[in-house]
Amino acid sequence: MKYRLKIRSQLLVVLFIFFLLGILGPVVYLTNQINNGYYASQEDALIDFAELTAVVLSENIVTGLYGVQTINTRIIEKAFKKLEKRSFSADIHHHTKDKVRVRAYITNTSGRVIYDSDNNRDLGQIYLDWRDVNYALQGEYGARTTFGDPLSPDGYTMYVAAPIFLDDEIIGSLSIGKSTEVPEVFGRQQVNKIFLSALLILVILVLFGYVIRRKLTRPLEEIVSYAQVITSGKKTDTPDFKDDEIGDVGRALEEMKDKLDGKAYISDYVENITHEIKAPIAGIKGSAELLKKPINHEANQRFLNNIVTQTERIEDLVDRMLKLASLEYQTSLVQQENNVSELIYEVTEDFKAIANSKKVEFKVNSDTELSLVADTFLLKQALSNLVKNALEYSPSNGLIEITAHKDKSSIALSVADEGPGIPDYAKSKIFDRFYSTPKPSGGNSSGLGLCFVKEIMSLHLGSVVVESSEGNGTIMTLLFTNKSNRNK
Repeated sequence: MKYRLKIRSQLLVVLFIFFLLGILGPVVYLTNQINNGYYASQEDALIDFAELTAVVLSENIVTGLYGVQTINTRIIEKAFKKLEKRSFSADIHHHTKDKVRVRAYITNTSGRVIYDSDNNRDLGQIYLDWRDVNYALQGEYGARTTFGDPLSPDGYTMYVAAPIFLDDEIIGSLSIGKSTEVPEVFGRQQVNKIFLSALLILVILVLFGYVIRRKLTRPLEEIVSYAQVITSGKKTDTPDFKDDEIGDVGRALEEMKDKLDGKAYISDYVENITHEIKAPIAGIKGSAELLKKPINHEANQRFLNNIVTQTERIEDLVDRMLKLASLEYQTSLVQQENNVSELIYEVTEDFKAIANSKKVEFKVNSDTELSLVADTFLLKQALSNLVKNALEYSPSNGLIEITAHKDKSSIALSVADEGPGIPDYAKSKIFDRFYSTPKPSGGNSSGLGLCFVKEIMSLHLGSVVVESSEGNGTIMTLLFTNKSNRNK
């Protein structure tokens, strides 16, 4: 789980960084370029307007007092008055324009305003400090952008100036101003389109990332999870490896696991079975040697019975070892729906003769409609082992209670006996191979029964729960969770 969260967090970080650098960066850059482009277009138009009007004014110079030639401002004044009365409507990229919104002012050579189209608001003011006027009076290109101008109190206004010539001499300047509101509106429209395109690209990238995760990251997560589970020694289903490079990695891992398990299995089992078979072989050898000597009939029968008993013990041991070995290599189950009450009845019937001989009674508590999806054969084997253990450790006239119940998250099958219980020192070892505690009747079991049960529950992704204390009996529970089976 930690690995999956790490992969997902790294993927999100990569996508976020990619979005910032690969999308937001270009979007911000394009936004600035678009806005600058609109401003440049407006400035270009203002230059044409200013130069044209300056030429008109240059052709209409009047001679004033004492023969001084001055700029005739009446021409432009009349033009602006008529312009205010003109009505029109133009739809420009979803922006309606119905009025000319420009300001013009004329200065003389000293920079004093001699005409202002804004109702002569600044008439007589000295504008020599304004960049547009100052540069134009020097015969250079003059322009400025001012915030809070009356044309746009909450925005910027762009002014462009052109010199007014008389012959080759500059006798004044004309400035034309226009708010940058319209370019900003057009710029925002384009920016919105760019952001929508960026969001669309982001969605495509997310979908692409999801596909990559499905095809690449998720299979890798499954392989890592599978490797972690088998490393811990637990049972788990082999993932469905696809026919691709990642599937090849998974299959190679599975093949390596099988080979390593095989080597460990052979070494471990040879050692264990050798140890366990030594005792019965020694018993058989001893009895056989004694039978070579002349002995009475009673002793003869006793030694023969010992040979048979020890032989049966070896046979039982080998049989259980083979079953356990087969189970440990099993990776899949034949899942079937099982009626739990019927299953319990079949198991108790198998042990009825032994129970009667010990005068042990079975008590069953189970809903007749309760069902469990599991491997029928293995489920019966697991329950049979628990019942057999309970019979072996139950006292005469004892009671074995078998209970099955279901809650929201699990189905539990419990076998409770009234035996001596499990000593504290043995609780951590009862699922080990060949480990067993002495039976009340004497002797030990093979020590493979509970190991067999544990392997069956691991295959079902379930567990075995043990509740026991010395002198108070033992309760063994097969716990099938909703994650390990399909309960109904």
